[in-house]
Amino acid sequence: MNSETFTLVIVTALATSICTLVLGYIVYQLFVRKRMEHRMMEMADIVQDRVKRGAIEAGEDLMPQFREKVTEGFKQALREWSTSDFRTKARTGMSMVEESLNTLLGTSRNRGGDGS
Repeated sequence: MNSETFTLVIVTALATSICTLVLGYIVYQLFVRKRMEHRMMEMADIVQDRVKRGAIEAGEDLMPQFREKVTEGFKQALREWSTSDFRTKARTGMSMVEESLNTLLGTSRNRGGDGS
């Protein structure tokens, strides 16, 4: 095998390799990429729905325990504080609990007339 034949074989191999890479890139850009992106968006929606459902179910499961703890806390506060202290602290505590629950549940209540 002489050097001209060897050079021709190498050049041909490089040219076909480059053509294969270019053709593969074109096929990827025209067909595969769009399908992959579409499938990833579908999967993202599925994951988002599952996480949301799981969070809601966990909240529903924990809500009775949370209410019980809050009730116990208020009963304890009634026993420990004087009437005037209790009113001030109860309003502050209820406001904080209400804001936390509204944030957790994604709701907002407008209180009548107090501007909050």
